[in-house]
Amino acid sequence: MSKAFLYGYYGMHNAGDNALLLASAWGAKHYLHAESFTVNSPVPFKLPVLGAVERLISEKQLFRGQNRLHQYRAAWTNDHLIFGGGSVLHCARDIQHMRHLCNLNQGLSLALGVGIGPFKNVAAERECKKLLERCDFIGLRDKNSYRVAKELAPNARTELTFDLAPMLLSIPNLAATSSSVDNAVAAPHIKRESGDAKRRGIGVALCPVERFKGDFASETYRLKALARSLALVHALTGEPIYLFDFNGHNTLGDGPVHKQLKQLIPDKVPVIYYHYQSNPALIIEKFKRLKAVIAMRLHAAVFGYLANTPTLTLSYHSKCDGWNDQIGLPAAHRFNAFAVDEMQMQKVLLDGLSDGFDKPSLSHSQALQESLKNFSLDQFSMEEALCLHH
Repeated sequence: MSKAFLYGYYGMHNAGDNALLLASAWGAKHYLHAESFTVNSPVPFKLPVLGAVERLISEKQLFRGQNRLHQYRAAWTNDHLIFGGGSVLHCARDIQHMRHLCNLNQGLSLALGVGIGPFKNVAAERECKKLLERCDFIGLRDKNSYRVAKELAPNARTELTFDLAPMLLSIPNLAATSSSVDNAVAAPHIKRESGDAKRRGIGVALCPVERFKGDFASETYRLKALARSLALVHALTGEPIYLFDFNGHNTLGDGPVHKQLKQLIPDKVPVIYYHYQSNPALIIEKFKRLKAVIAMRLHAAVFGYLANTPTLTLSYHSKCDGWNDQIGLPAAHRFNAFAVDEMQMQKVLLDGLSDGFDKPSLSHSQALQESLKNFSLDQFSMEEALCLHH
């Protein structure tokens, strides 16, 4: 048995990162025989499998470097270090910090289901090369990241793997056990779910990427296009709209952008709002009852795929394109978040709701096998890895 330090952007009220944390813990438990975990989180919360997650770092430090000291101690005292928080390696400072944690860790240092780039500068590229060469194993979640990794560090132990989230499919009775972690209101949702349950409504999960740059005009343009499309689809089909906050952070969350979208949709259109839910299993269960999802958040697209719900993606980053390519998402379901083709979206939704949607080419069983590659250390023995850097 061993202990693992799970490092990522956890505890930030992000449902996608919670899914990756859950998958990382499950994989570490079953493939690295970890029996206890330290999680890089500024707040305590609960998840199935992990149970209660204790706070490691602070949102407001008492002194500069306080959080780093806690992280360094966790890296030193735990047997293994796992970067599995959906990290995109693109910033020199963050990558350097990850490498310092690797240097302190005495066991396996693994980066699983991560993406690379675009780099902010040459310094970030240099730091990424050093990290790749230092990690004992790196699982890249998309082909472009794998190509960049091979160019930067051809001798590093890299593998083209997959996003970690499909590993949730391998956790027995996850949906059933979820109700014991969250409040009792969740239980009826899970009980109602069945293979022939009637689907209803269109889910929407956006993210406020332009707001961080102060570009409200571009965001408003997309929101108006979505509002018009959703109003038209409702008028012709009667389908209600469901808004999902995947990120519930006070300042970085999705609430403001969804509230603005709700205001733009005519009052006669029924809009149901789901605030941030920490348990990813419950969100997937909700997605299973929808007829379609419009996903700008990457893990909204992932959850739509896991729920077997037709998903239209609004791509705003190369990581979104990488996911679309890997699952073989139909070309008609892919949209540019910065230039939404309004008429095409309306056509795809109306045609799909009437005649059925095209499906991704990658099966769930294939996705699970690709995801499990993140914990397939067959390419080298653990003994070899531990001797290489320690």
